[in-house]
Order: sequence, then C-alpha cells, then structure tokens
Amino acid sequence: MYLYETLMNSDTKIFKGFFVVLIFLLYFVVVNNLLAIPEDTIKVVVKNPEAEAPSIYQINFKISKAISPKAVIKIKFPLSFDLSGVLVAGSGSINGGFEMKTENQVVTLKRTGLGEEIKPNKKVDVKIAIVINPEEAGESYSIQIEVFDDNNKKIIQKQETVKILPKKE
Repeated sequence: MYLYETLMNSDTKIFKGFFVVLIFLLYFVVVNNLLAIPEDTIKVVVKNPEAEAPSIYQINFKISKAISPKAVIKIKFPLSFDLSGVLVAGSGSINGGFEMKTENQVVTLKRTGLGEEIKPNKKVDVKIAIVINPEEAGESYSIQIEVFDDNNKKIIQKQETVKILPKKE
C-alpha cells in the first residue's frame, strides 16, 4: 500500500481527527495550568510536635500580593499553647528584621522597614521560638495567620491546623 492510499483510508482519517483534538485539549490544559494565578498558601510546621514540649513554629507562605517592608504578621495560637517563653522570631527569607510582641495568645511581628519588599508569589518563612505545646495531644489545634500591609489593610487571613502528638514516656 502506498502512503497516499494509507492517508485516504477512513481509519487513518479518524485517527488524525482524534489526534488533532487530543493535541488541542492537552495544549489548553497545559497553558491554563501554567498561566493560572497561584492560590495563596500558608503552612504551619511544628519542629517538635510532642505534647508539652518546647518547639519552634515555622510558618511558610506564598501570597499573591507584595509584602511591604513595614508589613505586620499576626499569629494567633489557641489558649492551650503557652507563649510565655517566646523569645525570638526570625526568617531565613525575609530580610530587615522584625519587632516582636506577644500579647495574650497572639504573636505580632512587625517588619522594621529596613528590608526589601517581598514580590508576589515568592515563598517566604517566619520562625517563632519557643512555644510550649499543649498538654493534650490532638489533631485539630487551629492557628490563625494574618498579614497586613503598611495601611493596616489585611492582605490575607488563613487558619491552619496542627497535630500535637502524645507525650513520650
């Protein structure tokens, strides 16, 4: 059979049509996923999740708006967490330093204005030490994170749950 005869075969025509439709579908799926605006994400990582243990809490986030050098980050812990030992807060990805204040169950981190603006969708982190975990183990301890701009306008507010493991005996 010659190539021309193969191309004129009805099975080949059906396959070509199917192939063209498949290519268009794949193209649109890939383009839409690559060009889509990423969702704001916040994740809380507990370095030592054991009950009653002192721990470092790391908040990783990526948000779709810029974070100014004078932004404020508030982290609200449930009543069962002991924040009396919170001494320091820092970041490996945010430069310029923070002013830290702990009041009731809220740790407030205010950027000093010395660092750069954080571009939208850039992954950044904040670490808080030392938070004492609750006495009771559980999977549904909810921590609320809020980020505010220079004008005290809320950029993002999310709640994340953390799991506290039973105390090792």
